Amino acid sequence: MNCVKHNFFEPGYQCKDCTIEDLRARVAELEAAAEAYKSEVATCHRNEGDRIRYREALVGTAASLAAAISLLERGSKKAAPSDKMFDQMIRDYKKSLDSARAILNQK
Repeated sequence: MNCVKHNFFEPGYQCKDCTIEDLRARVAELEAAAEAYKSEVATCHRNEGDRIRYREALVGTAASLAAAISLLERGSKKAAPSDKMFDQMIRDYKKSLDSARAILNQK
């Protein structure tokens, strides 16, 4: 069966209730759905590319932050005006690094 009003599709069948306007309307609906699908697929591909670039940037940033924490911890507290400020910097850096690692470990 092939009826645009009733969504039956069988080659050679013509519904007595369907008009040429019904057929045109259904073709327009299908074309709009196809365009929406193409747009959605393009968005998915674009988002995947963004995700890969963000992940690469986050990996590099996390590695640099880990190295900086290590150097600061092995060095002296002269890197900051006070011991309290130095300790807070290290806590903040570690918190940021933990957040980055958590994101990178998500699947």
